[in-house]
Amino acid sequence: MMVWMSVFGNSGIELVANQGVAELGEQALNTPQTTLYTLLEYYPWVGITAAVVTILGIVFFITSADSGALVLANFTSILSDVNHDAPIRLRIFWSAVIGLITVALLMAGGLAALQSAVVITALPFSLVIFAIMVGMVKALQLEGSKAEARRHIAGTAPGGDWRERLDRALDTSNRAGAAATIEHAIRPALTQFAQELESRGQDANVSEELREGESLPRLTLQVDLENAASFVYQVCPHRMRTPSFLPVDDDYYVRLDVYLAEGGQEKDLNGFTRGQVIADVLSEYERHLHFLALAGQGRNVQAMPGAVGEPPADASPA
Repeated sequence: MMVWMSVFGNSGIELVANQGVAELGEQALNTPQTTLYTLLEYYPWVGITAAVVTILGIVFFITSADSGALVLANFTSILSDVNHDAPIRLRIFWSAVIGLITVALLMAGGLAALQSAVVITALPFSLVIFAIMVGMVKALQLEGSKAEARRHIAGTAPGGDWRERLDRALDTSNRAGAAATIEHAIRPALTQFAQELESRGQDANVSEELREGESLPRLTLQVDLENAASFVYQVCPHRMRTPSFLPVDDDYYVRLDVYLAEGGQEKDLNGFTRGQVIADVLSEYERHLHFLALAGQGRNVQAMPGAVGEPPADASPA
């Protein structure tokens, strides 16, 4: 965009200011939509350059319209999965609406009417931008409270011999190993923790979800707190490419990543025992309660922005 504005903008200014092409300046004021083609006529190969400019303009407007239609479709639909967009038919509908409104404005008053409509609609949207700024400040304050809680409540490192910890650090479990960890450690640990909370009057439950294309389930522990953000502890299996520096035979291994309400924790539960999983869940639960105490201060603290279960960039379904 900088090159475009600099090259073509300065070229037009040069023709008007230094070469006396005053009609180009008048055209830029009266009919700016055609001025670019007139500018190109003063340079060689106008047929080729005009065709390239036309194609670029079409691609630019189609891309912008497609992005706008996607955002409108997501805003006007209830998404069953935050990792997927609205149905294509809804995007087609909004694309058609945008196109019809644009054509109507052009037919009603030309480019001036379209520009006026943009300015008029942008004014109330500026209020939305200010609301977004306020929301961002609140979100950053919540994240600060969350970080403060993590600093105050120290994590419980997995116990055992240091050689066991080294084994976990170098662990590249295959699907069978990850499935065994889920079956014998993670599922019973989350279930036992939820039952203990329920015995103490908390509303806790463990759910499992097997998504399409995945062979291992996602397990989620959720503790609903009255007038406060729920505690969410989710374990998601992700199939990862094995690093080249590890001496293993398989090209892929499975991580059992931990996700909280605000996102991933860069923590792999492969090789954990039931007690170690419970200790980790308890540490995160203590941090969550401390975060609510820091951030609430008598106010309702709703869920922090973020998505649970977002896979890493280089992960694929397990």
